[in-house]
Amino acid sequence: MTDLARLSVAAQLGAADPAAAAPGVTVRLVDPGALFLVTDPASDLAPNERRGESPYRLWHAPDRVLMIGGEMPSAGFVSDVTDGFAVFDIVGPRAVDILAMGCSLDARGPALAPGRCAQTIFAGVKVLLYAVASRDSYRLHAERSLAAYLLEWFTQAASALP
Repeated sequence: MTDLARLSVAAQLGAADPAAAAPGVTVRLVDPGALFLVTDPASDLAPNERRGESPYRLWHAPDRVLMIGGEMPSAGFVSDVTDGFAVFDIVGPRAVDILAMGCSLDARGPALAPGRCAQTIFAGVKVLLYAVASRDSYRLHAERSLAAYLLEWFTQAASALP
């Protein structure tokens, strides 16, 4: 069972690269590196803030930060959640169309502006969503146990784009 937990989500699901695609959009399962959930009352992140490049931090809840990449932090209460999340990159000029099919957030609006992140319901699943490098590149974190469902959802949504 331990070996299965250490396999990437893509390997477990047999997901091809890309996981889903249509003209103007590609969805891939990615390995962002280590993920740490840090509970720290001294956290300096504002609600829904994204800070840093590599590693970077996302506001997760009051006094709680999701750190992506880098070494295990030494401050606060730290949980290694690397194996707990599936991470999807949604890239291309039609990425906003896929996002609009899954949630009510305006991907070009202030909620997903650079330096911001949002927890929302996407295709019926609670996710953490943010723009990565540009307004045509987004990253979505969801519970690993829901990866197969989201992979199928992305495949169907991409095939439904005109």
